[in-house]
Amino acid sequence: MSLLMEGFSVVMELNILLLLAGAVLLGIVAGAMPGISATMGVALLSPLTFTMEPLAGILSLVGVYCGAVYGGSLSAILLGIPGTPGAVATTLDGYAMSKQGKPGIALGIATLSSFLGGILSAAALMLLSYPIADFALAFGPREYLALAVFALTAMAALSGGSFLKGMFAGFIGLFLAGIGIDETYGVSRYHFGYVLLMGGVSFIPVTIGLFAIPETLLSIERIGRAPRRALRVNRIIPGRSVLARILPAQLRSSVIGTIVGAVPGAGSDVAAIVGYSQGKHMSRQPELFGTGSPEGIACAESANNAATGGSLIPLLTLGIPGGAVTAIMLGTFMTHGLQPGPLLLHNNAPLVYQIFAGVFVANILLLVFGLSGAKLFARVLQIPESI
Repeated sequence: MSLLMEGFSVVMELNILLLLAGAVLLGIVAGAMPGISATMGVALLSPLTFTMEPLAGILSLVGVYCGAVYGGSLSAILLGIPGTPGAVATTLDGYAMSKQGKPGIALGIATLSSFLGGILSAAALMLLSYPIADFALAFGPREYLALAVFALTAMAALSGGSFLKGMFAGFIGLFLAGIGIDETYGVSRYHFGYVLLMGGVSFIPVTIGLFAIPETLLSIERIGRAPRRALRVNRIIPGRSVLARILPAQLRSSVIGTIVGAVPGAGSDVAAIVGYSQGKHMSRQPELFGTGSPEGIACAESANNAATGGSLIPLLTLGIPGGAVTAIMLGTFMTHGLQPGPLLLHNNAPLVYQIFAGVFVANILLLVFGLSGAKLFARVLQIPESI
């Protein structure tokens, strides 16, 4: 406990706190811009951390990571375009609620859910690192196959009123995922000799094409019609009844996101889909999912942001990155002469607890920036369609 308190005292020093706040704000901006994912944001910042002190450099990346994962929900809710792959599930209910004239409430639910998921995953990172890492490390081919099959069955659950359309779209996604050179056997598939397709189809352009292009065409169609109704965002925090209704979903999805995030290769996008799917199955009103349900936003965002802390568990305790972002962080650790793994906690215990404290503080800053900036974010809806 003394190490944790010392960690908080170090993180709360003005220079570290300002650096972390700037990193979180930068991450929110990067995540809200479709096409700039958390991975790209961390990758762009990583070279700048080489000349910093180890704690400052690592917390800069942590701040951008947490901020970007949350920032993806802003464009998902306000524009119907997920800023990051993990915000795809948020789009389903967040944008629907925004179109109902409640963008402030949608942003408030997303912010509170992201905060709760991030804080709970930070607590798990501190208290349960080794048990969860051992559980995640036990995943073998059978377990990964089961996870993939579960994700495929989620297509049917999330397809809304048309099962066939949902399955058809899912199989199109499977086909796109199969393009390129197989990573296991090196077999070429469906690239037709085009060099750029040999590495596969990136998730980001597919997401932008799926969400951004249809919304752009709809905006073009609306030009010249009645102007978009100006929305006054007077309320950000939902009522007590809504908060009480979404709390179980937030807690459940936070646990799911932490565990899925700790599985190497899963990531926040898988966590959000699994959390959203489970939330729909266990909801008393599953028919409202996809129509602007507060529970839908809460499930997606809690799981999405809980995966950030979960992905740090195998990195710090086993030296195994949980995803692309933590793989970049691994390089930053090694640049500063630190080797993540079982010995890190014993050889550099003060630094590890400072990182734990930094994850907590980053999520608190996320809450502050999210709630204070919600009215400013919602002004995006007042931009004319022609622009």
